[in-house]
Amino acid sequence: VTVPLPQEPVGVGARWEVTRTVTQMGLRLIQTMIYELTGLEGDTARVHVAIAQTATEQTLRLPGVPEGAEVKIASLHSGGSGDIELLLSEIVPVSSSLSMKIAAELEVRGEGMSQAIELDQKLESRLERR
Repeated sequence: VTVPLPQEPVGVGARWEVTRTVTQMGLRLIQTMIYELTGLEGDTARVHVAIAQTATEQTLRLPGVPEGAEVKIASLHSGGSGDIELLLSEIVPVSSSLSMKIAAELEVRGEGMSQAIELDQKLESRLERR
């Protein structure tokens, strides 16, 4: 997780928002990330992040899906939060932790059949540099 820093100098308690379109595994998402600077000591910053993602209806080409079959995303909403520690002079964070919940409605079609799928998933990730 990288942290896009504001152009202007900020202090502890500052908040900034970044909204962008991202593509993950062929899925186009609108992603909004709200950052808050929670600590600053020398070159070390601590940032809290809140994330929200949505996807509009779209068809995906996924690895392992047989030729002629398709996976259609009817809706996808995800959100979560985490904490990041970074050195302002480096690109890769020192550490980060993130918790996300994902809810999606999908439809798989192929060979004259169709199957609706509801997905609820929770993801936890941690990064620690060595």
